[in-house]
Amino acid sequence: MATRGPGLTTIAALSIGVIVVVAGTRSGEPERPKPLRADDVIQLWSPNLKNHTDYGQLGGSPEHSPNVAAYSFRVLGPTFEELWNHYAERCGIKKRYAEKSFLITADTGANGSYVVSERPSEDGKGGRGPSVFLLKTETYTVTVTFHLDPDGRSLSGSLTAVVP
Repeated sequence: MATRGPGLTTIAALSIGVIVVVAGTRSGEPERPKPLRADDVIQLWSPNLKNHTDYGQLGGSPEHSPNVAAYSFRVLGPTFEELWNHYAERCGIKKRYAEKSFLITADTGANGSYVVSERPSEDGKGGRGPSVFLLKTETYTVTVTFHLDPDGRSLSGSLTAVVP
């Protein structure tokens, strides 16, 4: 019996040691980042710039399919040029807004593959129609389309995101 006691004690001590080591390892492990969702991309690409005075968006992502999302938005405060340059920078495009020219391009840069397409307004007055920016990265694809509202002050558009 004397040989049995210390053996059981040793096994019990080792078991407790293993439990402590396992518990210690789990608590010391960094948390795994949550998977990227389409709503996260929408938030990242929101036109809610620092100088906005009003911002609203409507839309969503299906509960059973968080890898797709679409929103429409309206923002007051930033100029068309500021918003255009914001999205050009997000796409990694070096070119900046030019009032009397329209950009139609597709290329690949440090931020991913992008497409930009603009057209004149349909009012015949030579203004701007919608501008479309698309960026495909290794982790998501996002499209933003925006235009100047008839009031000449606010900008409206849409954002769509897909996470593979």
